Amino acid sequence: MKLITTAIAASLVLTGCGGWTHPTNTDAQFRQDSYQCDQEALSMYPVRMEGPTYTAPATTECRTYGNQTSCTTQPAVTRSGYQTDTNLISRINTKNNCLRARGYVFSTSTMDSSGSTSSPAVPQMDVSTLTLPQKEKWVTVMAKKNGCDGAVTVNLKSKNGIREVFEAICENKSLEFTCEFIGPVSEGLGGIPFVAVTGKSYQVQPACWR
Repeated sequence: MKLITTAIAASLVLTGCGGWTHPTNTDAQFRQDSYQCDQEALSMYPVRMEGPTYTAPATTECRTYGNQTSCTTQPAVTRSGYQTDTNLISRINTKNNCLRARGYVFSTSTMDSSGSTSSPAVPQMDVSTLTLPQKEKWVTVMAKKNGCDGAVTVNLKSKNGIREVFEAICENKSLEFTCEFIGPVSEGLGGIPFVAVTGKSYQVQPACWR
């Protein structure tokens, strides 16, 4: 297996140090695939900056000069706190899975006595073997990534063909996820399930969404 030495900075956020490997592709082919996967991930999960806001209350200051009192009131002001890209992790996972769908494997690459590198295979689960607890686990992970606090209870609300609707009940909110487990399911970094895009086996998309 050939080691592609060019690193993806975004991928390292979740995977740590290592490299992508491919049986035949060159660095140039990897850079092209990496760019295309970047664009696909960005189109699915554009940059979305969000963060907390806080409101400074209105204040009134009065001063008295002799028999006259003058007051000045400053209106309430709403300010934004630290902003983060809430789609960053989903975008990284999508890019990584896009590369995997094209035959790349990311690992810390172990070297044997002959100097060859090897990487563990990325497991894929057949739809027919998926259990309800496995699906509930994925929904729980996605609920946590969408701001659920504390324990999460997942219920299957409805099923219509391949489409299943789950409700995730948290301490602070209730979220609904629609899932379509079609074709082999791969678990992305962070525990998010992905499936191949219909008619485009080299592209992947999340199996569940809000």
